[in-house]
Amino acid sequence: PAMFGRHAIGVLIIGFLCYSLLLHERYFCVVEALHLVHQWKASKGSILTAAVVQPSVLVEGEATHGHDNKHQQPILVAGGHADDGRIRCWRLSGGSSGGTKKETVQEIQVQGGSGGDGAKVHDGSIFSLTPLHTHQNVNYLVSGSFDRSAAIHRVDVATSSHVVTETIGRLSEHTGWVRLVEAVEVESLSSEVDDERTAGTSISLLSIGCNYINAWTFLADGEVVRIARLDAGPSPDDPPDETFRRHDMLSFAILDDDDDDNSKEKWIVAGLVDGTIRVFVAKFEEWMRRRQNSPYDATGSSGCPTTTAIAFDEQDSVVTIEDEKPFLSINGHAGRITKVHCIHGFPNDFVTTSYDGTWKRWRIDAELKSLSKLVEGSMSKADERSNERICSSIIISENDGQNNEIIYFGTSSGCLYRSWLSQGGESEKIYQANERDVSITALTSWQRIDRSVELDLIACRSDGTAMVFR
Repeated sequence: PAMFGRHAIGVLIIGFLCYSLLLHERYFCVVEALHLVHQWKASKGSILTAAVVQPSVLVEGEATHGHDNKHQQPILVAGGHADDGRIRCWRLSGGSSGGTKKETVQEIQVQGGSGGDGAKVHDGSIFSLTPLHTHQNVNYLVSGSFDRSAAIHRVDVATSSHVVTETIGRLSEHTGWVRLVEAVEVESLSSEVDDERTAGTSISLLSIGCNYINAWTFLADGEVVRIARLDAGPSPDDPPDETFRRHDMLSFAILDDDDDDNSKEKWIVAGLVDGTIRVFVAKFEEWMRRRQNSPYDATGSSGCPTTTAIAFDEQDSVVTIEDEKPFLSINGHAGRITKVHCIHGFPNDFVTTSYDGTWKRWRIDAELKSLSKLVEGSMSKADERSNERICSSIIISENDGQNNEIIYFGTSSGCLYRSWLSQGGESEKIYQANERDVSITALTSWQRIDRSVELDLIACRSDGTAMVFR
């Protein structure tokens, strides 16, 4: 009996350990290390932004045997300081040599440029490129620039080596450099204001200009309309006797629950140069109703004071519209906030990264009107200080699990790290640049068309180098 009892206890212990291991695999899945598989000189100077455009899928019933698979593969688009407002495009393709797999990069000609010169879409450095693939199977690319303008471009893949871009809307007269532009597909409220270029879709765009976020759209005749403006206002530690102090917003994210329930709050969260955070209530449906009678002119003020504008409602009654003010404003980091991320499946959670070398996960409580920090991570242990700054970051959901989000971030010393959003603490270094004085300035990812691998992570550097990790 004693022997049997010890045996039973041993079986229970082994079973518990196996269960714990399976639980760990389920909620904190072990992810294989990424490896650098290819790098190339993509620009003469710093690449500030990169995005992946997914070409339109061939229509059902169309013969596919006559088409090169490359025609459907994702395209990397990049911009930055060196190319004078031009975007450049590449396609990564796999091949084999002597039985060994080899990655190659093909630069794609873009309409508006010649050879490898790319297409000129701005009159200065490009800070932001963001793709939007609508439910109408149309690809757009929105951009922001040093020239104080934001633009939306339609992207069509003509051949495996040729991309056509058409700028269909531009909003000039921002109050400063346009650091970030994001696009949101909004359900059409009035079909007569859509045209063939927008494919029946109402698109609202948000763009940063100094301490404002501008919300805008465009009408059937191509006219650009600013429909709202979000004012960052003062930071929590600003002196109360100062009537105005400007703190530039550098990044923002649009939080959405993806369930089309308009009764729930949807948020726009911004990170500022002084390390503070602003949370705004997103009112896209209300803002889009203004587009036929926008209260804002090209400069956003309609000749009125900077915080108010005059408009007419549906009954032609005069109404006063004020700039949107923050729902919440708090101190978040000890250095500038470089990126704000939404988290799929968590409509009230977001992540911020900062020059202070940390990332933090936050949760919005609408009822308490508060913001709580859930998790914090950094490049080093809590009791150690690092001079590295987080310059770029991206969140990847591994294995389609809500608890499997990983944040990858690039630093001012050319390192690449990753960390679980659910755990925090010290992060894992997965790459160290051999060169000195280089930063990882942009990160993006794509899903290969053959789905043979789950992730290609693309990192771009301040010396113009682009790298593919797998």
